[in-house]
Amino acid sequence: MSSRAMRLGAVLIAALATSASAQTIVYVDGSADQAPHDGSDWCHAYLELHEALAMAGPDIVIKVADGVYTPDGTSTADPRDATLSLMSGVTIEGGYAGCGAPDPDARDLDLLESILSGDLNGDDDTGGSIAENCRHVVTASSVDASSVLDGVTITAGHTGGAAGNESGGGMVVAGGGPTLIDCTFRANSAVFGGGLFNGQGAPSLARCTFDDNSASGSGGGMYNFALSPQQDSATLLDCDFFGNDATGYGGGMRNYDSTPTLDNCTFQSNLAIQRGGGMANGGASSPRLNGCSFIGNGVQSFAIENYGGGMSNFDDSAPVLTGCTFEGNSATGMPGLGGAMFNSGTAPTLTRCVLAANVAHLGGAIYNDAGSPLVTSCIFRANSAGGDGGGMYTFSASGGAPLAIVNTVFTGNSTIGDGGALFSDLSALTLTNCTFSMNTANSQGGGLYNYVGCEVAVTNGILWGNSDSNGSVEESQAWNNPSNLLTADHTCIQGLTGSLGGTGNISDDPQFVDALGPDGNAGTEDDDLRLAPDSPCIDTGDNSVVTEATDLDGNPRIVDHDGDGTATVDMGAYEAQVLIEPIPTVSAWGVGVLALLVLTAGTLAFMPRRAQPQ
Repeated sequence: MSSRAMRLGAVLIAALATSASAQTIVYVDGSADQAPHDGSDWCHAYLELHEALAMAGPDIVIKVADGVYTPDGTSTADPRDATLSLMSGVTIEGGYAGCGAPDPDARDLDLLESILSGDLNGDDDTGGSIAENCRHVVTASSVDASSVLDGVTITAGHTGGAAGNESGGGMVVAGGGPTLIDCTFRANSAVFGGGLFNGQGAPSLARCTFDDNSASGSGGGMYNFALSPQQDSATLLDCDFFGNDATGYGGGMRNYDSTPTLDNCTFQSNLAIQRGGGMANGGASSPRLNGCSFIGNGVQSFAIENYGGGMSNFDDSAPVLTGCTFEGNSATGMPGLGGAMFNSGTAPTLTRCVLAANVAHLGGAIYNDAGSPLVTSCIFRANSAGGDGGGMYTFSASGGAPLAIVNTVFTGNSTIGDGGALFSDLSALTLTNCTFSMNTANSQGGGLYNYVGCEVAVTNGILWGNSDSNGSVEESQAWNNPSNLLTADHTCIQGLTGSLGGTGNISDDPQFVDALGPDGNAGTEDDDLRLAPDSPCIDTGDNSVVTEATDLDGNPRIVDHDGDGTATVDMGAYEAQVLIEPIPTVSAWGVGVLALLVLTAGTLAFMPRRAQPQ
């Protein structure tokens, strides 16, 4: 867990402790049946949440029974401007059974839903207009972490695009940092930030869900906005984004000049028309994501900007992703760039990430346009492209630092065109300790395809079992335009002819443990591209280029396999860990003694045995 996540946990614990120790409890229950309704107990509860907020002060806990609660439409000249305003020192807790229940204090967030709704007429579910709905159901202006919203559903906020009120249909955070726990944002809409708009704030969210929110601009689920580049922003822990959509950028989340931290969050089935079905990062935003999943998100249009089904990074944004998964994301239509991720002029960092079964026209998993990501210890499997670059397509990366890929596996990726695993054009790449196996191209370069203007260095790699229209010859492993500079050193290459030059290259079968796995299919989870003990790729690499202390499994990168005190790195993404015992040498005298013992044993075997007692 990241340090930011640990701090979020501390904030949540402090917020809950404050709630538990608060001396004043106020009750809200729309079904309370006893006057006066002064909030003193469940059956004398306030009937509306806004009534309790009007009377609240510091160190107050407002307990809310299940039911539907709206802002006070009579409190503003335009009812749509009414909102529920949070306050520092006030905790709102939903999900209670309330008056008339056997245990009024029983709490169940699933069965006893406390709904904060912007539907002032209460007619959205029966086909009524949303034109009268509140623009922002909840507002938090410059409140601190002691402002806690816990266990409520926020729904039916609709900004309608009014000037100055186009952001945050469900909730607006205007500076400050409220604490949100177990909250659901559902079916809200806005131009920016359908579910939640965070303007220069740093809210802390834990176990919150963004479901079916929409933006006619960007940020269907959530929009983080700041004025200074890479300003620290929201912190999210165990949050989920499902089925949100945006006409512009970021179906699930849009970040602008902000750097949120996300731990163990899921983005699933979110959609954007232009960029970033799951997440869009622009304006020098560099979010930090740990253990997050992007599943089945997409960009679907024939617009000019049809980029990044899972994530889109541009404007000098440099997200840092660790242990994240991108699976089943897509960039369909045209141009359809980057099923999992699109990078334009950015340098994201991916470490121990899995990119699987993503689909695009170009760059099934990742498309780089003048981007220079650092990819370390990742797996690209079963991604596909309708054009070129089944696993990755990189263009003009040479304008900046070389695109570096280390300790990474490409397996079972495919393309209709060129570059089953990786297509490069006008790019500089360094590939160190990478394994390319069982990737396919209908045209050329089942493994690598280097078009024009490329500088590609492959070291300590394995290129084996990749195929194209020519079969599995050397050029099927790495197709290279003669105008490019391709160097391969200490690399295992199927069909090696020597035309690539370099030193330390071999053409022997690398002896993978099981390249196709028990199911016999390339690119599935059971594939095992580790090296068998008799692999010729063990101890045959070049130590001087090794930059990582561990391999793809997280094991030591350089191992002394024969116990002789020296250690040489293996080829490929995995380092063999088993000590290989040297074959003992036997002197001539020893051979003679051994032969005598064998003969003696044979003679004794045929001697009659002495009768044994019964």
